Amino acid sequence: MRNSLFTLVLAVLAGGVSQASSSFTFGKHDHNHTSHGEACGIYPKHAADAEKHFQTNIGSHRAGKYNDDYLWAEIPINFHIIANNQTMLDFIESEGRIEAQFEMMQEAFAPARIEWKLTNITRTINETWWERMGEGLIEEDPDDLLEVNPIERQMKETLGSGNPAILEVFIVQLLQGPGLGGYVRALPARFSDSPEHELERDQIDGVVLNWNALPFNPNPQIRQVFQGKTLIHEVGHWMGLLHTFGHVSEGPGSCEGPGDYIDDTPVQAYATHDDLRSTATSIEDCVAQDSCPGLPGLDPVLNYMDYTPDVCRTEFTPGQIWKMRMMLDMYRNIKAY
Repeated sequence: MRNSLFTLVLAVLAGGVSQASSSFTFGKHDHNHTSHGEACGIYPKHAADAEKHFQTNIGSHRAGKYNDDYLWAEIPINFHIIANNQTMLDFIESEGRIEAQFEMMQEAFAPARIEWKLTNITRTINETWWERMGEGLIEEDPDDLLEVNPIERQMKETLGSGNPAILEVFIVQLLQGPGLGGYVRALPARFSDSPEHELERDQIDGVVLNWNALPFNPNPQIRQVFQGKTLIHEVGHWMGLLHTFGHVSEGPGSCEGPGDYIDDTPVQAYATHDDLRSTATSIEDCVAQDSCPGLPGLDPVLNYMDYTPDVCRTEFTPGQIWKMRMMLDMYRNIKAY
Protein backbone atom coordinates (compact mmCIF):
# COMPACT_ATOMS: atom_id res chain seq x y z
CA MET A 1 0.00 0.00 0.00
CA ARG A 2 2.79 2.41 0.85
CA ASN A 3 4.47 1.88 -2.52
CA SER A 4 1.25 2.35 -4.45
CA LEU A 5 0.40 5.51 -2.50
CA PHE A 6 3.92 6.82 -3.08
CA THR A 7 3.60 6.23 -6.83
CA LEU A 8 0.16 7.84 -6.96
CA VAL A 9 1.25 11.02 -5.22
CA LEU A 10 4.40 11.33 -7.27
CA ALA A 11 2.24 11.12 -10.37
CA VAL A 12 -0.06 13.86 -9.04
CA LEU A 13 2.92 16.06 -8.07
CA ALA A 14 5.25 15.21 -10.93
CA GLY A 15 5.24 18.71 -12.44
CA GLY A 16 5.83 20.46 -9.14
CA VAL A 17 8.57 18.10 -8.03
CA SER A 18 10.48 18.37 -11.27
CA GLN A 19 10.25 22.16 -11.14
CA ALA A 20 11.45 22.16 -7.57
CA SER A 21 14.39 19.97 -8.53
CA SER A 22 15.55 22.33 -11.27
CA SER A 23 15.08 25.59 -9.37
CA PHE A 24 15.73 24.54 -5.79
CA THR A 25 17.31 27.24 -3.62
CA PHE A 26 17.91 27.25 0.09
CA GLY A 27 15.42 29.65 1.60
CA LYS A 28 14.24 33.16 1.02
CA HIS A 29 16.54 35.28 -1.18
CA ASP A 30 18.60 32.10 -1.66
CA HIS A 31 20.29 32.91 1.67
CA ASN A 32 23.62 33.84 0.17
CA HIS A 33 26.63 34.91 2.20
CA THR A 34 25.02 38.24 3.00
CA SER A 35 22.05 36.57 4.65
CA HIS A 36 20.74 37.69 8.00
CA GLY A 37 18.49 34.64 8.18
CA GLU A 38 15.11 36.40 8.11
CA ALA A 39 13.48 33.42 6.40
CA CYS A 40 13.06 31.82 9.82
CA GLY A 41 11.13 34.91 10.92
CA ILE A 42 14.05 36.23 13.01
CA TYR A 43 14.98 39.85 12.31
CA PRO A 44 17.99 41.77 13.69
CA LYS A 45 16.00 44.39 15.59
CA HIS A 46 13.79 41.79 17.24
CA ALA A 47 16.81 39.71 18.22
CA ALA A 48 18.41 42.72 19.91
CA ASP A 49 15.15 43.62 21.67
CA ALA A 50 14.71 40.04 22.86
CA GLU A 51 18.22 39.93 24.32
CA LYS A 52 17.65 43.23 26.11
CA HIS A 53 14.45 41.86 27.65
CA PHE A 54 16.21 38.63 28.63
CA GLN A 55 19.11 40.40 30.34
CA THR A 56 16.74 42.77 32.14
CA ASN A 57 14.61 39.96 33.53
CA ILE A 58 17.00 37.06 34.04
CA GLY A 59 17.64 37.82 37.73
CA SER A 60 18.80 34.86 39.80
CA HIS A 61 18.85 32.46 36.84
CA ARG A 62 22.48 33.49 36.22
CA ALA A 63 23.61 31.24 39.08
CA GLY A 64 22.87 28.07 37.16
CA LYS A 65 24.95 28.84 34.08
CA TYR A 66 26.32 25.82 32.18
CA ASN A 67 25.02 23.32 34.71
CA ASP A 68 25.62 19.73 33.59
CA ASP A 69 23.03 18.29 35.96
CA TYR A 70 19.70 19.83 34.93
CA LEU A 71 16.45 18.18 35.90
CA TRP A 72 14.56 16.74 32.94
CA ALA A 73 11.92 19.04 31.46
CA GLU A 74 8.93 17.64 29.55
CA ILE A 75 7.26 19.63 26.79
CA PRO A 76 4.01 18.61 25.06
CA ILE A 77 4.05 18.74 21.26
CA ASN A 78 1.16 18.72 18.79
CA PHE A 79 1.58 18.04 15.06
CA HIS A 80 -1.04 19.57 12.75
CA ILE A 81 -0.91 18.18 9.20
CA ILE A 82 -2.64 20.29 6.56
CA ALA A 83 -3.21 19.25 2.94
CA ASN A 84 -5.48 20.04 -0.01
CA ASN A 85 -6.89 16.53 -0.35
CA GLN A 86 -6.88 13.12 1.32
CA THR A 87 -4.24 11.70 -1.01
CA MET A 88 -1.75 14.41 -0.10
CA LEU A 89 -2.66 14.15 3.58
CA ASP A 90 -1.95 10.42 3.53
CA PHE A 91 1.27 10.95 1.60
CA ILE A 92 2.68 13.47 4.10
CA GLU A 93 2.09 11.01 6.91
CA SER A 94 3.31 7.96 4.96
CA GLU A 95 6.76 6.38 5.24
CA GLY A 96 6.68 7.04 8.98
CA ARG A 97 7.61 10.71 8.51
CA ILE A 98 5.91 12.07 11.63
CA GLU A 99 7.25 9.29 13.85
CA ALA A 100 10.77 9.78 12.47
CA GLN A 101 10.52 13.54 12.99
CA PHE A 102 9.42 13.05 16.59
CA GLU A 103 12.34 10.70 17.28
CA MET A 104 14.77 13.23 15.82
CA MET A 105 13.41 15.82 18.25
CA GLN A 106 13.91 13.46 21.17
CA GLU A 107 17.48 12.71 20.16
CA ALA A 108 18.46 16.33 19.47
CA PHE A 109 17.19 17.74 22.76
CA ALA A 110 18.20 14.85 25.02
CA PRO A 111 21.62 16.42 25.78
CA ALA A 112 19.66 19.44 27.09
CA ARG A 113 17.58 17.08 29.23
CA ILE A 114 14.44 18.08 27.40
CA GLU A 115 11.90 15.36 26.56
CA TRP A 116 8.97 15.73 24.19
CA LYS A 117 5.53 14.29 24.89
CA LEU A 118 3.46 13.71 21.76
CA THR A 119 -0.05 14.72 22.80
CA ASN A 120 -1.91 15.06 19.51
CA ILE A 121 -1.74 14.71 15.73
CA THR A 122 -4.48 16.50 13.81
CA ARG A 123 -5.21 16.04 10.12
CA THR A 124 -6.99 18.77 8.18
CA ILE A 125 -8.02 19.12 4.54
CA ASN A 126 -8.25 22.82 3.69
CA GLU A 127 -7.43 23.99 0.18
CA THR A 128 -7.10 27.64 1.18
CA TRP A 129 -4.62 26.98 3.96
CA TRP A 130 -2.66 24.67 1.66
CA GLU A 131 -2.51 27.07 -1.28
CA ARG A 132 -1.86 30.34 0.58
CA MET A 133 0.48 29.49 3.45
CA GLY A 134 3.55 31.73 3.32
CA GLU A 135 1.63 34.36 1.35
CA GLY A 136 3.20 37.81 1.84
CA LEU A 137 6.01 36.45 3.99
CA ILE A 138 8.68 38.52 2.24
CA GLU A 139 6.67 41.73 1.92
CA GLU A 140 5.07 41.80 5.38
CA ASP A 141 6.09 44.27 8.07
CA PRO A 142 7.75 42.08 10.73
CA ASP A 143 7.05 44.73 13.37
CA ASP A 144 3.31 44.23 12.99
CA LEU A 145 2.58 40.63 13.94
CA LEU A 146 -1.13 41.36 14.26
CA GLU A 147 -1.38 42.10 10.53
CA VAL A 148 0.50 39.13 9.07
CA ASN A 149 -1.11 36.62 6.72
CA PRO A 150 -4.73 36.27 7.94
CA ILE A 151 -4.88 32.75 6.49
CA GLU A 152 -2.02 31.67 8.72
CA ARG A 153 -3.55 33.36 11.76
CA GLN A 154 -6.87 31.63 11.10
CA MET A 155 -5.16 28.24 10.82
CA LYS A 156 -3.25 28.68 14.08
CA GLU A 157 -6.27 29.94 15.98
CA THR A 158 -8.38 27.03 14.72
CA LEU A 159 -5.93 24.21 15.35
CA GLY A 160 -3.58 25.43 18.08
CA SER A 161 -4.02 25.67 21.83
CA GLY A 162 -2.62 29.14 22.46
CA ASN A 163 -0.75 27.64 25.41
CA PRO A 164 2.86 28.94 25.56
CA ALA A 165 4.02 25.68 27.19
CA ILE A 166 2.83 23.51 24.26
CA LEU A 167 4.78 23.33 21.01
CA GLU A 168 2.38 23.55 18.07
CA VAL A 169 3.86 22.39 14.74
CA PHE A 170 1.86 23.24 11.62
CA ILE A 171 2.94 21.07 8.67
CA VAL A 172 1.99 22.77 5.42
CA GLN A 173 3.01 23.57 1.88
CA LEU A 174 4.73 26.96 1.54
CA LEU A 175 4.33 29.21 -1.48
CA GLN A 176 8.07 29.83 -1.44
CA GLY A 177 8.61 26.21 -2.49
CA PRO A 178 10.80 23.51 -0.94
CA GLY A 179 13.75 25.85 -0.34
CA LEU A 180 12.11 27.44 2.69
CA GLY A 181 11.94 24.79 5.39
CA GLY A 182 9.91 26.67 7.97
CA TYR A 183 9.70 29.66 10.27
CA VAL A 184 8.48 31.11 13.53
CA ARG A 185 6.75 34.46 13.79
CA ALA A 186 8.21 35.66 17.06
CA LEU A 187 10.86 34.97 19.65
CA PRO A 188 9.21 34.23 23.01
CA ALA A 189 10.35 37.50 24.60
CA ARG A 190 8.10 39.46 22.21
CA PHE A 191 5.01 38.07 23.92
CA SER A 192 6.26 39.13 27.35
CA ASP A 193 7.22 42.54 26.00
CA SER A 194 3.85 43.21 24.35
CA PRO A 195 0.40 42.69 25.92
CA GLU A 196 -1.16 42.95 22.44
CA HIS A 197 0.91 40.06 21.14
CA GLU A 198 0.17 37.98 24.23
CA LEU A 199 -3.57 38.47 23.68
CA GLU A 200 -3.19 37.19 20.10
CA ARG A 201 -0.68 34.43 20.91
CA ASP A 202 -2.99 31.75 19.54
CA GLN A 203 -2.70 33.40 16.09
CA ILE A 204 1.07 33.98 16.18
CA ASP A 205 2.93 31.35 18.19
CA GLY A 206 4.15 27.95 17.00
CA VAL A 207 6.33 26.59 14.19
CA VAL A 208 5.23 26.56 10.56
CA LEU A 209 7.04 23.65 8.87
CA ASN A 210 7.17 22.93 5.16
CA TRP A 211 6.24 19.28 4.61
CA ASN A 212 9.28 19.08 2.31
CA ALA A 213 11.50 19.47 5.38
CA LEU A 214 10.21 16.28 6.99
CA PRO A 215 12.34 13.11 6.83
CA PHE A 216 12.28 10.87 3.73
CA ASN A 217 11.50 13.46 1.06
CA PRO A 218 11.01 11.68 -2.31
CA ASN A 219 13.09 14.30 -4.16
CA PRO A 220 16.83 13.42 -3.87
CA GLN A 221 17.97 17.03 -4.27
CA ILE A 222 15.70 18.25 -1.49
CA ARG A 223 16.57 15.26 0.66
CA GLN A 224 20.26 16.15 0.48
CA VAL A 225 19.49 19.39 2.37
CA PHE A 226 16.40 18.50 4.41
CA GLN A 227 16.34 15.28 6.43
CA GLY A 228 14.25 16.37 9.41
CA LYS A 229 16.59 18.78 11.23
CA THR A 230 14.73 21.95 10.18
CA LEU A 231 12.16 21.48 12.92
CA ILE A 232 14.95 21.25 15.52
CA HIS A 233 16.35 24.56 14.20
CA GLU A 234 12.95 26.27 14.28
CA VAL A 235 12.20 24.95 17.77
CA GLY A 236 15.47 26.55 18.81
CA HIS A 237 13.92 29.87 17.75
CA TRP A 238 10.63 28.94 19.48
CA MET A 239 12.69 28.58 22.66
CA GLY A 240 14.49 31.88 21.99
CA LEU A 241 17.80 30.92 20.37
CA LEU A 242 19.22 32.99 17.51
CA HIS A 243 21.20 32.01 14.43
CA THR A 244 24.90 31.52 14.96
CA PHE A 245 25.53 33.86 12.00
CA GLY A 246 24.38 37.25 10.71
CA HIS A 247 25.42 39.46 13.59
CA VAL A 248 22.49 41.52 14.58
CA SER A 249 23.90 44.98 15.20
CA GLU A 250 26.46 45.26 12.40
CA GLY A 251 24.68 43.63 9.49
CA PRO A 252 25.33 40.46 7.47
CA GLY A 253 28.88 39.53 6.62
CA SER A 254 30.32 41.35 9.63
CA CYS A 255 32.53 39.88 12.35
CA GLU A 256 31.69 42.75 14.69
CA GLY A 257 28.85 42.98 17.18
CA PRO A 258 27.28 40.66 19.73
CA GLY A 259 26.54 37.72 17.45
CA ASP A 260 23.99 35.38 19.01
CA TYR A 261 24.78 36.65 22.54
CA ILE A 262 26.19 33.24 23.54
CA ASP A 263 29.87 33.09 24.34
CA ASP A 264 30.65 29.50 23.33
CA THR A 265 29.45 29.81 19.72
CA PRO A 266 32.32 31.26 17.63
CA VAL A 267 31.69 34.48 15.76
CA GLN A 268 30.35 33.69 12.28
CA ALA A 269 29.95 36.26 9.52
CA TYR A 270 27.48 34.38 7.34
CA ALA A 271 25.56 31.14 7.02
CA THR A 272 27.45 28.00 6.00
CA HIS A 273 24.96 26.32 3.67
CA ASP A 274 26.21 27.66 0.33
CA ASP A 275 29.62 26.13 0.97
CA LEU A 276 28.25 22.66 1.73
CA ARG A 277 24.83 22.30 0.12
CA SER A 278 26.03 20.52 -3.00
CA THR A 279 28.91 18.59 -1.41
CA ALA A 280 27.95 17.38 2.08
CA THR A 281 26.53 13.87 1.95
CA SER A 282 27.99 12.64 5.26
CA ILE A 283 29.26 14.14 8.50
CA GLU A 284 32.83 13.78 7.21
CA ASP A 285 32.01 16.35 4.50
CA CYS A 286 30.99 18.97 7.08
CA VAL A 287 34.29 20.83 7.15
CA ALA A 288 34.12 24.10 9.05
CA GLN A 289 35.08 27.36 7.36
CA ASP A 290 36.54 30.37 9.16
CA SER A 291 34.50 33.39 8.12
CA CYS A 292 36.12 35.51 10.86
CA PRO A 293 39.82 34.53 10.74
CA GLY A 294 40.86 37.27 13.14
CA LEU A 295 38.74 35.83 15.95
CA PRO A 296 38.90 32.53 17.89
CA GLY A 297 37.18 29.43 16.63
CA LEU A 298 35.89 28.06 13.33
CA ASP A 299 32.33 28.54 12.08
CA PRO A 300 30.01 26.21 14.07
CA VAL A 301 29.06 24.14 11.04
CA LEU A 302 27.66 21.30 13.19
CA ASN A 303 25.37 23.59 15.16
CA TYR A 304 21.61 23.24 14.78
CA MET A 305 21.26 27.04 14.63
CA ASP A 306 23.49 27.50 11.57
CA TYR A 307 22.10 27.07 8.06
CA THR A 308 23.77 23.85 6.94
CA PRO A 309 22.62 20.64 5.26
CA ASP A 310 20.86 18.46 7.80
CA VAL A 311 23.61 15.84 7.72
CA CYS A 312 25.85 18.41 9.44
CA ARG A 313 23.44 19.51 12.16
CA THR A 314 24.27 17.52 15.28
CA GLU A 315 24.71 19.77 18.33
CA PHE A 316 23.80 22.61 20.64
CA THR A 317 26.57 24.12 22.77
CA PRO A 318 26.42 24.16 26.60
CA GLY A 319 25.75 27.89 26.40
CA GLN A 320 22.82 27.39 24.04
CA ILE A 321 21.43 24.66 26.28
CA TRP A 322 21.65 26.87 29.35
CA LYS A 323 19.98 29.76 27.55
CA MET A 324 17.15 27.73 25.99
CA ARG A 325 16.31 26.31 29.41
CA MET A 326 16.35 29.74 31.03
CA MET A 327 14.01 31.08 28.35
CA LEU A 328 11.66 28.10 28.64
CA ASP A 329 11.41 28.90 32.33
CA MET A 330 11.06 32.67 31.85
CA TYR A 331 8.78 32.86 28.84
CA ARG A 332 6.93 29.56 28.42
CA ASN A 333 6.05 28.51 31.96
CA ILE A 334 8.06 25.31 31.56
CA LYS A 335 10.00 24.38 34.67
CA ALA A 336 13.47 23.93 33.24
CA TYR A 337 15.71 25.50 35.89
